[in-house]
Amino acid sequence: MGLLSSIVSFVLETKWLYLFNRSRVRVSSKSMWNVAKNVKIENCTFIVTGNSVVTIEDGAYLKNSIISVDNAKFIVGRNSIVGSRKKVTEIHVQTSCSFTLGHHSLLLLKRIWIRFAGCVKIGDYTNINYDSEIRSDESVTIGSYCQISYGINIWDTNTHNILPPEERKVLAEKYYPYFGFETTRPKTAPVVVGDYCWLGEKSTLLKGTRLGNNVIVGYNTTLPGLVVEDNKCVVTDIKLRIL
Repeated sequence: MGLLSSIVSFVLETKWLYLFNRSRVRVSSKSMWNVAKNVKIENCTFIVTGNSVVTIEDGAYLKNSIISVDNAKFIVGRNSIVGSRKKVTEIHVQTSCSFTLGHHSLLLLKRIWIRFAGCVKIGDYTNINYDSEIRSDESVTIGSYCQISYGINIWDTNTHNILPPEERKVLAEKYYPYFGFETTRPKTAPVVVGDYCWLGEKSTLLKGTRLGNNVIVGYNTTLPGLVVEDNKCVVTDIKLRIL
């Protein structure tokens, strides 16, 4: 009976139409799948479980992506693009979390991972380029008309707890082969990026960082919880010596 029930669930929950675009889409019977008619989902794996709500608005295009939504909210605004044919994009929205992408935005990044009731909100006409990553265990807000370059890290979390050796040993043995598994939320602080910001390649925004509007962050600059006012530019001070 268990096997039969699983087969029936698979048949009923699979969105078979997307197979024509080389996509595997499965939505649990308790979830809401609000997808406009002319949305394109191409070469994707999209798994929706629990009591999730997925909304993808008119003209959106998802391609070459792995997306999981588990008891969470996932919203993509009209005419936005997620993913590319060049590299895979992953978005994982875990229990009680939310992901919102505004309209006419472009996400080419490597990964978004939202845990522990975290929230990621990205505005309109914002671009995030290849090899970038967003990690949220609390709140990451990125404004509109932002240019976010290659290899950017935006983390509102330490991502891991510093545990006593014996406790880490227990977790490693219990969850093997998934190392670094966390059962409680690490230290966090919200990250905010205002409108019209430009983040240079390989820059990093760590927990507690807040950028105003029209802020430029230079190449390979790390902001460890820095607050930057509107219309400022922040760069790493490089001192060179010729010996």
